[in-house]
Amino acid sequence: MDTSITVNFNDPDEVAGLRDLLIIEQKEWVNTIGKIKMSDFYNFSYSILASKAYENSIDCGLDSDGSCTSLIYVYPRIVNLAYQMCASYGFLSSRQIDDFNHKELISFNIAKKAYLTYSPSGNTSYSWLGSVYDSAGNVRSSPNVSIDEFGHIVLSEKVYGTLKVDYPLQRHVYTLTVEPRGSGTDMFGAVVYGLYDGGLSWLEISNPPDIDEVSGGSVVCGGMNYSMSDDEYDPNPEDESPLDAPEVNRRIVYDYCSQVLISDETTYNGIMPGQG
Repeated sequence: MDTSITVNFNDPDEVAGLRDLLIIEQKEWVNTIGKIKMSDFYNFSYSILASKAYENSIDCGLDSDGSCTSLIYVYPRIVNLAYQMCASYGFLSSRQIDDFNHKELISFNIAKKAYLTYSPSGNTSYSWLGSVYDSAGNVRSSPNVSIDEFGHIVLSEKVYGTLKVDYPLQRHVYTLTVEPRGSGTDMFGAVVYGLYDGGLSWLEISNPPDIDEVSGGSVVCGGMNYSMSDDEYDPNPEDESPLDAPEVNRRIVYDYCSQVLISDETTYNGIMPGQG
């Protein structure tokens, strides 16, 4: 008895196009999270030296109640795709719809097929940036361009060139709120995932730097302030100052990164209080 096996060989470009029906992304944390601007540090230092009050807030990525909130973006590849969004830990808000226009540059390196990052929600427009070249480096006329509803781009011939595509885009926006699990590591770790008929897409959430240390209290965050009390400084004293005032020096040391007070020492004529 003869036995036959059928093997199907697919175009690599077609295989690359078989992607998840949901693209899940997280809004990136700004690079100033947990950092103080140099100008703020100068103002802080000047205020201490000038005996002036100063207060400034530093964003460490935590909400006022100690939780951490992230924005999650979901891009369905099919219009009206039915799916359920879930989180392994934390509270996920209801879905919000965000419609906007998106621009994308697609580079062709002697190729005729490419894919947009997202699926357009409407009609696309495009234009070539500069000239288009063939494999020998000769300038060619712009090839015909076809873009389907899934963002698949097909040219009439293989070329070098960069195509600028402008297309409408719809994304679903969710807010993930995570409260700390307690002391230890990975206090805010979570995964968000979308379930749909025939598939699953997921994303591990990234958290602000040093968030476990900040939440655990080993790193102080939220602001830095300094002020002189009325009995320490009076610009208009009622009593005349003595002719021979004692020498008084005050040395205040703060940790630059965490703004934690390290020491606050006052000496009178070079003598620490309590030393005689």
